[in-house]
Amino acid sequence: MQIVPYKARVNPLDLAIYELDERTGTIKLLKSFDGLPSDENFLNQSLAEVNRQFDKLLEIEELCQQIFFQDACQETQLNNDLFGICDDQNGRKAYTSLININNWVAKVQNGNNKSVVFTAIDNCISIVDENGNMTKRCDGMLTYADNVVFVELKDKNADWISQAVEQLETTIQYFLESPEIY
Repeated sequence: MQIVPYKARVNPLDLAIYELDERTGTIKLLKSFDGLPSDENFLNQSLAEVNRQFDKLLEIEELCQQIFFQDACQETQLNNDLFGICDDQNGRKAYTSLININNWVAKVQNGNNKSVVFTAIDNCISIVDENGNMTKRCDGMLTYADNVVFVELKDKNADWISQAVEQLETTIQYFLESPEIY
């Protein structure tokens, strides 16, 4: 490590700092306070705005964790190459299973043995519309690495596809645009 020699320092009274504005083509001398440049300049204002936006992103992340990743709704991590997702249609939340293949509504093949977490949404996370009414929502979601896979389990009936699409769309829309998250 090298220390700058005392003789190399600059007297703040002999120093002038300018701000160049490429939009207007102007050059402005920055005010100083006790030999330090004023905080009132474009760079500091831009840094302050970036910091505000980053703080907001951290708040969004925290709210997402609170809303969509509640401990009561989230199962422990799985890294099995095969497991099932079950919904007993009894008013309880969907869940994963390594056994009881007959209860599996969906089979998850995890050939790379990634760490996967299932989070129940229906019958676990309340999603309400602007009138306070409970909305249709999908059964759950699988998360791994930076991926989210929304899951809706259905027994085939006459209208199952349109119902599933509506439930998935509602949940994804809420996940992406909810005022509580953003």
